[in-house]
Amino acid sequence: MMIVSHVSYNLDMSDLARLKVAASVLLPELSPTWRLEVMARAAGSLTYASLRAKLKTPCAVVLDPAIPVRVFLEDRAVSIDPLKIHLAFAHAAVLRMLEDHPHLHHHGYGAEYFINGHGARSSMAASRTELAGTVAAGEFLRAHAFLQKIKKIETVNRSRSSYGLKHVVEKIAFDLGGQILPANYITNGALIAAALYNGFDLHRIDHGPNAHFNMSKRSIEALISEHKASASSDPRRMDLELVVDWHPSGRRTLKKREVGTTRYSDVKTESLFGNLDDKTFYEALSKFETMNIALGYYVTLRDHSPQASAA
Repeated sequence: MMIVSHVSYNLDMSDLARLKVAASVLLPELSPTWRLEVMARAAGSLTYASLRAKLKTPCAVVLDPAIPVRVFLEDRAVSIDPLKIHLAFAHAAVLRMLEDHPHLHHHGYGAEYFINGHGARSSMAASRTELAGTVAAGEFLRAHAFLQKIKKIETVNRSRSSYGLKHVVEKIAFDLGGQILPANYITNGALIAAALYNGFDLHRIDHGPNAHFNMSKRSIEALISEHKASASSDPRRMDLELVVDWHPSGRRTLKKREVGTTRYSDVKTESLFGNLDDKTFYEALSKFETMNIALGYYVTLRDHSPQASAA
């Protein structure tokens, strides 16, 4: 049911500032010093000082968030979800792509999207701010985990657009070396950001927000086949269906329906029932999904909020 992906990041000295920002947002329960030490150990360094020395020369690091949790935080009687370390690195990567690509935004790529009839729905600045949010970090991480397994080719693959690929990615759950990243919605902008981060060449489609890339059709289809084969053979398939219900007041409520039942029921926990704050809602949603997958459920998710339907 899950695709195994050991994600790596290309880092240099300029990334340290972004990693500090990302760690402060995703790991607020840790002190500023501990955050940096945790990030350094996840990147394969013994200390933050050694990571700084290492990044004087740009390099790729394979992330292993289990290491700092096991060898640093346990000694200090602190417990965190290792997946949050993955999300912190993903958040820093998105911030880098937004700096490098001023026309990248939540809905895709290019300012024309907001000029040609879409301006009333959003703005370039608001869309870029949304892509810089913590929810987008999880979306980027899903796309990054997928694209790390896709080969580059010399020519443009016009059989799969960024918008089409995002629909492929959001159906797949990933095993990131023991940390489970459930299948979930991602935006067109998150997919494009991950493609740019992984070094694929962007070719915009008719000056719109979507793009083609120099991605191997064979490797994309192989990964889709791998996912379908594992999902179809999994006896847990469609065990639990989750739906994000949105009210005009701005409140979000998570509803669930188990296989064999016809009605949805509300998940009546504080953060998932009538929540006005999207950050705490989606953080709680991610934990709820991960918990149910660990319990043996196969989870699917649909999001009816305006932010999801507008993308």
